[in-house]
Amino acid sequence: MNIGSALFELADCYQAAAGGLHTLHLAMRGREFDTFHRDVLKKYYEDMGDDADDLYEWCALDKYPSLNDAATRVQFTTHEGEVNREIAIVIIDSILDIILEKTNQVYYAADTMGRDSPALCGLAAELQNKLARWSKEARYFNAHRGEQG
Repeated sequence: MNIGSALFELADCYQAAAGGLHTLHLAMRGREFDTFHRDVLKKYYEDMGDDADDLYEWCALDKYPSLNDAATRVQFTTHEGEVNREIAIVIIDSILDIILEKTNQVYYAADTMGRDSPALCGLAAELQNKLARWSKEARYFNAHRGEQG
């Protein structure tokens, strides 16, 4: 695995996910609108965007391609149309599954290759923090939201 390319692709995944979550935020309707619009989705897209920014900074490129094209580069499609609580829970779960899978792949590579590299050790630690945060969101918070049905 080329860690630089994998890291940039991961940053694009976070950027695309932030955009997808932002779209859900705007499309939210119905029961628990306030909770999902303001308290869940807004927080998620802001935090996912911050994580994307962190990951792009780790790439330390001299020139970045347009971040507006991140979703196209990683073939991420955004849900179109209104969403309600139940649909939002399913979509959030799907987005988090993708983020966690891709983050884990890059984490494993950085951790394995980073034994003698302080930069890769630091990157692995950063990715481990993201795995811990988003795993808890997926496996605890979003899972329990689905149980409230």
